[in-house]
Amino acid sequence: MPFEVHWEPPRGAYKKFTGHLDDEQLVRSVTALHGDPRFDDLRYVINDFLEVLSYSITDDTIMYIAALDGAAARSNPGIRVALVISEAHEKALAARYAASPLNGYPTRIFNDVQEARAWAVQPSSP
Repeated sequence: MPFEVHWEPPRGAYKKFTGHLDDEQLVRSVTALHGDPRFDDLRYVINDFLEVLSYSITDDTIMYIAALDGAAARSNPGIRVALVISEAHEKALAARYAASPLNGYPTRIFNDVQEARAWAVQPSSP
């Protein structure tokens, strides 16, 4: 499986992506989080893409995920989303997600997990 979700006490999630990542797997990683009973208490999500070796992600999927998160924000608006990415093309996709008006969450892009975590764990106001 190209992703694993690690729930971090008390109210966080760390998603680690590895290998080849495609549209279906990326969407599955989002819906797995949204469908978990702990979702309503969640305050941050760190998405670590540093070990992705290749990917086939379309702009349509990025906008679909932004829309999924926009809908999920109606249920839980207090989540911060950190994206940890090193490749320029992947950063461009991430920037489109972060800037999408469909996305309901404060989102930032980072080069390393430590910076992402420092930002993500800060309290967020809905």
